[in-house]
Amino acid sequence: MLQRPRVLAPADAKFTVFSKSYGLDNLVEQNLKECLYHGEVVGRSRSSVALSTCNGLSGTVILERNVYMISPMKHRVSTTLSSHPHLFIRLRNDYESFCVPRERGRNQSSNPTYVLEHLVNNNETRVCRKIKGHNLKKYRTLRGRSRYLELSVLVEKEMIEWKNVSNTDLFRYLLDCVNTLDLFLRQINVRVSLVHVELWTQENRIDVTSDDVSTLENLVKFSMNNSDDTAQDVTFLLTVSGENTSQIAVYPKSVCTVNATGLIRAILKDHPVYISLLMTHGIGHILGLRHENSDKRNAEKDFLSIMGTPCRINNARRDKYRRAYLFTECTKHEFTRLLNSNRADCLFNMPLQECESIDPCCDFMSCKLKRGAQCSQGPCCEKCKFVSSGKLCRPGKDADCDFPEFYAYKPDGTACGDNKDRYCYNGKCVDADERCRKINSEFMMADDFCYRKYNLVGSNVGRCSLDLSMKRVACTDKNYQCGMLICKRKVHLQGTGLPRDLNFTKDTNAFNCSNAVLLNFTLVEDGTKCGSNGLCEEQACVSADTMLKRVSCSGEDEESSLPCNGHGTCTNLNTCSCDEGWEGSDCSFMSEDPKAGNDSVPFPTWDYESGITLY
Repeated sequence: MLQRPRVLAPADAKFTVFSKSYGLDNLVEQNLKECLYHGEVVGRSRSSVALSTCNGLSGTVILERNVYMISPMKHRVSTTLSSHPHLFIRLRNDYESFCVPRERGRNQSSNPTYVLEHLVNNNETRVCRKIKGHNLKKYRTLRGRSRYLELSVLVEKEMIEWKNVSNTDLFRYLLDCVNTLDLFLRQINVRVSLVHVELWTQENRIDVTSDDVSTLENLVKFSMNNSDDTAQDVTFLLTVSGENTSQIAVYPKSVCTVNATGLIRAILKDHPVYISLLMTHGIGHILGLRHENSDKRNAEKDFLSIMGTPCRINNARRDKYRRAYLFTECTKHEFTRLLNSNRADCLFNMPLQECESIDPCCDFMSCKLKRGAQCSQGPCCEKCKFVSSGKLCRPGKDADCDFPEFYAYKPDGTACGDNKDRYCYNGKCVDADERCRKINSEFMMADDFCYRKYNLVGSNVGRCSLDLSMKRVACTDKNYQCGMLICKRKVHLQGTGLPRDLNFTKDTNAFNCSNAVLLNFTLVEDGTKCGSNGLCEEQACVSADTMLKRVSCSGEDEESSLPCNGHGTCTNLNTCSCDEGWEGSDCSFMSEDPKAGNDSVPFPTWDYESGITLY
């Protein structure tokens, strides 16, 4: 049973070719949108198929936990309709192409690194926690609701020359890529809509270099400057790899922001499934999903995690063929928690839809704003117009660590709390006691001695990570406070806690850890205070000073080196949030309005260490 993907190529999508002579010219190939299909193999309910009939039969088939590719044979001329040979190929194991060393780009270490996400602790394994109790109903509701990701794809000049096909054939190739991408993302109930394509046939519209960071910065600027043309959720730039490995560079956790961009350097140009897998993995990180080293556990289930780390998979597996790529239940749970945090609200609108049809500011036929309308809803939208300046539209979500109005927050490692004894992380003042209280109002953080006693062991009641063979890895003296979360009851109850009675005396101090409660083997939350001047990140204790150095907002006065010229606060985006009475990108100008402040957050000056995921 085959059916056409409903939103894959909407009617209002813009498909263009850019050249020196003619600028942007529409690529009118409406019939190509009607030759894409999804379905399943007859009699195999757990199979899935993405096919194209645009030029022969091509596509991807997931069957019996294997991935197969269908391609028409090239340069074969047939005079009869019944004789058109095609290839049906099983996807071979090719992890070596993902695991070769490569040099980092600008502002990066000169030492080669494997093509891995540099922010991931190589010894850390994300462990899935079950959805329980009061969250279950909301979880099911979100899991059952469709999300729509509006995708823009830009193809640079070198890639077009490398493919060496006509614009129409290249467009068919991109449609096949996105059709297979849609097949993969359907597993988390996300549907892809290709709303914008640009083929840069003669000249690139941005500077594309071998430096991933610089190229990605240029891509974000381009997306910002052209955002009025098309409303996209994610933008990918496709180019050619200068090495024998495919590479991805993305801004992680950037969904629903202008930074939701990715760079793909490809080495395999024949079948779209390769580009689709890279896109799927990159979009996973843009959505906020982390690497998952669960393939040892998934071996018996005979599939590979889409969010798995390629080099680790290579070390753990030696079979000849790749198995099916799937989102694991653990990753699906993590994605649902992302939706609960309201960080992906842009995925809930239909493609190219500006407003809800029932809204009085909205034209119910086109789901576009009525003529003269500026907005349709929100705290700063009144009678279809934006309210005048001076009204707070977005209050800060955390009084200590988040900025009002803008989706920016104080840098990770900023001291917070009444006694400045905690730290900001991802816009939140993290408190381990509060984490325990959320689990049970009678809980609080256990004594430090209990953390040291359990997490330094590496057992079922205390650890910092799991290795490739799924063995528990003990914490070190530096990071033992970042391992398993251990809470205790405020009032000791006999017979509760760990499965053994543990009373200790150390330096004449008595400790009773028997009332500690290990809950679901939960790991300590990132941002939790550790040591004398550190906070936990990926189960490692990182100096707060090290985290603060990830951002830089020095003013024009280099001698003083005061952030934002001493009249503002640096944000996680390397921009300034100005104090009252000051404005400008570096807070160097006195405002005519003495109550003005919190100036607009301009384009961020990203550096490699502060938030780009490279492969």
